[in-house]
Order: sequence, then C-alpha cells, then structure tokens
Amino acid sequence: DFLLLFWTLVKLVLWFGLAYLMFKVYEFLVKPWMLRRKYLAYSNVSLADKFYPVLGDVAQFNENERNNKFRMQHFIDIATTKTDVDLKIVQNGPIVAFDLCSINSFNALEELLPKHIDRFDHKGMLIGNIAPGGMFLMPSDSKWDTRRKAILKTIGINFASKYISMMIQTVDHWAQNLKLDEELDFSGELSKITFRIITKILFGRDLDKMEKCEYISPFDGSVKMLDFEECYFNYSKDEFTGFFMPIGKLFPFLANYNLIEPYKSTARNKFAIDNTLKAFLAKSTDDQSVYRQILENYKLTKDEVFADMLMLLFAGFDTTAHGLASALYNLKKYPATMTNLKK
Repeated sequence: DFLLLFWTLVKLVLWFGLAYLMFKVYEFLVKPWMLRRKYLAYSNVSLADKFYPVLGDVAQFNENERNNKFRMQHFIDIATTKTDVDLKIVQNGPIVAFDLCSINSFNALEELLPKHIDRFDHKGMLIGNIAPGGMFLMPSDSKWDTRRKAILKTIGINFASKYISMMIQTVDHWAQNLKLDEELDFSGELSKITFRIITKILFGRDLDKMEKCEYISPFDGSVKMLDFEECYFNYSKDEFTGFFMPIGKLFPFLANYNLIEPYKSTARNKFAIDNTLKAFLAKSTDDQSVYRQILENYKLTKDEVFADMLMLLFAGFDTTAHGLASALYNLKKYPATMTNLKK
C-alpha cells in the first residue's frame, strides 16, 4: 500500500511538472512567436530584428551593451529610419508591451478604451517591489485623489526656486571631487547628483545625518554598512537584476515569496532601507521637506506619505539624469543649437 501511494504521488508530481513545463513553453516560446508572426504582416508595426526566445527584447538590450551602445539604441534607430511606424512591440519574457509611436495609434487606442481606466497593485513587479502602496499603483478612489492633490499642490510650479542654491552647492560639491582627464560614466554621475538633490527635497536638507544602512550582497552574502545613496543604488540594481532573471520568469513563486537569491537579500535590503529612512524622518529638523509638508497639511498616514515619496524618488532621479545626459550629449553634438540657446 505504501509503495502504491508513493508511486501514485510520483506520477502526480511528474504529470504536474510536465503540465507546468508545457505551459511555460507556451508562455515563453509559442505565444510570443505566434504574436510576432501575426504582426510581421503589418508594415506599420515594428518588431525586433529577430525572435529572441525566453528573454525577448532584453536580449537585444544586452547585445547593445556588449557592443558598447546605449541599451535602447535600436529604439532610436527605428525612430530615425522608419517614419511610418505606428506601433512597436516589445517583449520582456512573457510580458508584451505595445508602444505607441504615432498620433494615429494613440487615437485608435483611445477609441478602444473604456471611459474609466484603473490601476492594480503590481505585486511581484519591479515598481511594486520598490515602492509598494504608492499612489501610482492604487485604485482611483477618493483616497487616491487626496494623495494626488497633496503632491501636486505641495510641489507647485515655483516650488523648485527655493532649492536653487542647494542644487548649485550639490553640483559644486560633486565637481570638487573630480580629477582632470578622468573618464566618467556621465549618466551615472548625473544620477548621483539628481538623487542627492531630490532626496533632500523629499526627505529633508539634513539627510546627510541619516545613519548608514545594512546592505547584504545577494551574490556573495557579504554584509556592509553603506550610506543611503550607495545602499539605494545597489538595491535598485539588484531589483532590476532579479526582475530580468529567467528563473524568476519561469517560476514566479520563487521571486514573489523571496525563496532564492537575489530575491531573499533584496527583500531584506528593502526592509533595512525603509526602516533606516523612517528613523531619520522621525528625527529630521527640516519642516519644509515635501514629506513633512504633506504629513502636516493633509489627512494622510505616515505610511501613505512615505510610499508616495519612495514612488517619486524612483520615478524622478534616474529619469531626470538620463534626460539631462541625453540633452547635454545632443547639445555637444549640435553646437549651433547650443549657441542659439545661449542667445
């Protein structure tokens, strides 16, 4: 009886494993391939030059980096050489995104959409891990409207003017540590500058007094005490690494429940960063920070305001840095435009 039960369980496990494997083959190979074959028939739809199994366009990003190109260089190439493209289809593992590339595609999509569009909590997704409970991920109810108005009214059109001197000091301090003839990752350096500025605006000018965070490397298990900036940068990179790992796509429960690395250490680092930042906010003396202003002027909880600040930080600093780097690169490339702007 025991042997019969044992072999029955083994058979069930094998059948379940086979079914799961077939589902993943369909999700990662068959479905993307069928989608690609369908849209290859449309001249106004842009796809990757070839079919990339499992990873999808992530493989193209990695290939660009190996060739010392911008990660999304193929997007630029398409935009500058194909003027009749309405849609670009981007495949990231099993996730397919339809990028709108023209007014026509936007108008067509608008006709298909319902009047009320809502969000959902991206559990297990990148933004849901970094800023869980943030305003951008919650349903559009009265609470969402209160949080939206709190941010928009606090960060008004003339809001940045009172931080101009702090911005200049931040850039000057960064420049003092530069060495002549040193080669830099300029986009990365701009990310440091924008991070330092945005964090002081959101959390307080006295952020330099924040205690160091414990950081656990998900790759070698080493433990270090790092300042907020370095810890956050490392943590963000680890989140991106985990998000694009094939094993996390094939077996989502491993990532969702933090069962293996890098997910286990990344979850611990997130907990450490949040707790250290909350401890600083409780002692901060800057009553003009965005966090403190919203907390004092609106009926919102500390957790709600904290989540929205993390959302603004993640959405703001790196995007701003990349935009600045791109603008400066193109001004250097087209000096006549720089001359006209100076006039």
